[in-house]
Amino acid sequence: MLAIVWLYAPALKFGLIWDDPEWFGRVVGQSWGELIRPSATFQFYRPGTMVYNRLFLAANGRLQIMALHWLQIVWHLLNVTAVFAISCKMGFSSWAAYAAAFLFGVYPFSHQAVAWAAPQQPLVLALQNTAWLLYLGGRNPAAGRPNRRWAWLASLLVFFMALTVQEGTAPYGLLPLIFEIVLRVQSASWAVVRRSWRHPLREGWIRPLAYLVLAAGFMVVWGLVPRESGITRLGFEPSTLAFFLQGFVYPAAWFGRSMQMSADTWLVVFLLLLGCLWGLGVWRRRGLLSLTGFLWAILGLTPAIIGLPYSYVQYSQRLFYYAAPGVAWMLVCAFWPTAAVRRRPVSSVLGLLILGIIAVGGVRQVAGFQALYKVGTRHLQSAVQVMAGENGRFLFVNFPDRYVPKTPPYPLGYWGVTLAPVVVDLADFASLTTGASTVTQSRAVPALDEAVRASGPFQVDMRGVSAYPEEIYALAAEGYDVYVSRYEADGRFKLEHAGLLQKQASAPCAIAQFGEAICLQGVNIREEETSWQLQLLWSATAAPQDFSTVFVHVGRVGQPPVVQTDGDAWRGLLPPRYWQTGDLIIDERTIPKPADRVEGATLQIGLYDRLTGERLPAQTAVGRPLPDDTYTQELAP
Repeated sequence: MLAIVWLYAPALKFGLIWDDPEWFGRVVGQSWGELIRPSATFQFYRPGTMVYNRLFLAANGRLQIMALHWLQIVWHLLNVTAVFAISCKMGFSSWAAYAAAFLFGVYPFSHQAVAWAAPQQPLVLALQNTAWLLYLGGRNPAAGRPNRRWAWLASLLVFFMALTVQEGTAPYGLLPLIFEIVLRVQSASWAVVRRSWRHPLREGWIRPLAYLVLAAGFMVVWGLVPRESGITRLGFEPSTLAFFLQGFVYPAAWFGRSMQMSADTWLVVFLLLLGCLWGLGVWRRRGLLSLTGFLWAILGLTPAIIGLPYSYVQYSQRLFYYAAPGVAWMLVCAFWPTAAVRRRPVSSVLGLLILGIIAVGGVRQVAGFQALYKVGTRHLQSAVQVMAGENGRFLFVNFPDRYVPKTPPYPLGYWGVTLAPVVVDLADFASLTTGASTVTQSRAVPALDEAVRASGPFQVDMRGVSAYPEEIYALAAEGYDVYVSRYEADGRFKLEHAGLLQKQASAPCAIAQFGEAICLQGVNIREEETSWQLQLLWSATAAPQDFSTVFVHVGRVGQPPVVQTDGDAWRGLLPPRYWQTGDLIIDERTIPKPADRVEGATLQIGLYDRLTGERLPAQTAVGRPLPDDTYTQELAP
């Protein structure tokens, strides 16, 4: 349990991602009555989900996102405990049940469901597992044991609650019947079970069948209420089935992630591997429990297999969460030693070794997914912090829409992070989290950091259409503060303030004149632990030369620079030739501090021609030539 908490604890800081503002925004301004009524603008009828989400909306309209993340982890831990308890009740030994619970807890395909705040799967499975434990605890109530008699009714109530949260619970109406058959076969035989069907009321078959009736009744209502169409449909795509089958044999899929095969070929491979997995369970005398695990898993996947296209499910690893207990059962049935085969010590040791490798691999993959999410969610949170409490306008350039590792962990599906899709306004993330009211625009300049992105570990899709400097300048002229996402070689993202524009706000040249067109109006330096943050104030007194470029050096006068940041204004977005006369361009730059302190180092600023390399002549505001055509300013020691 502690290992699982350690794995998922970083998710507490992930905040909102993907389409969370739209998803949780559905409950904003809605009364409790409106929440439980069907909506023609929503593709599902999930009153339980709407009520649950409304519980985390504060009176000021802000979403308690950390509480949502906390509960996702809590539901997962409760499910780990429930898988152990159900495994024991269904015939697993204590140690085998522990193994099944741990494999469930670190099942890598479950990561999205637990780390992301929006998925209902952890809550729904917690309700389902509660219903199954109540059912198993209330089987065959004896006289004088009223608690057991009430357990079945409580189980039905909890099962109904799960249905209202997500309709994908409906196929699980079969699971109590499957559990009942397995338990009766274990205690008697198939023949005895078949004969008991002749008297279903007397033999107690009505109780497990009640879940089927309840599920069918709910689905009739669900099918009749008005809903938005467009996602769910009845159909079947082999690629969808192949995508889900890899979740049963995921340890083998690790080794095939780089193999280039069609989805149909993978489907055949995964079916063969699944047959081998069940065959190993049969060989270890656990064929019935292994089959039960498969049915448990496939019941949760059936709605997606027949109701969703591959174009949707490939992004939705959270749909595996319902299958996770069944997959864990199949793995334990296949590899955990049994008394019948302990006389073969090599087989027992090999089985334990394989389970250990699977468990360690699951831990490593979940930790890897957490690190993957951490990169993007930190970046999104930095944007939210920028917008917090501001009533301004923000232009975000090259902000990541989604990103994916260039080496996928599995052969099928999209295993990246959908961080902030362009269909969701970035302002909505800040509004729901902090209450800030802002206006945002997103644009892309693909040439910026192109080489770094190409050599980095991720394939990145960026928000917004491609923009030229003229458009960025025009938006800045409308009052948009410019921020740019920078990409580093190790895969990290960094949000940097690029600058802003004050229209027709420049005064006579204050510090230095470069050439005949560009004036340095001010220099502000803020020292940080590892860098200097510079704010350079520029203006144009005439049309700048086409290839003028700013240089900023740190070093001794007359010697090569120790560190430097050369390039166009606004982190490379705005060449001087686009500056308009009379405007004040506020240019933000970062200069890293050198590893070793340099005595007498100064800040040196100037411009040069990118084609010829020659510096533009520089002079003070009163016309005195500047040495080396450079404005120099002392740095704090």
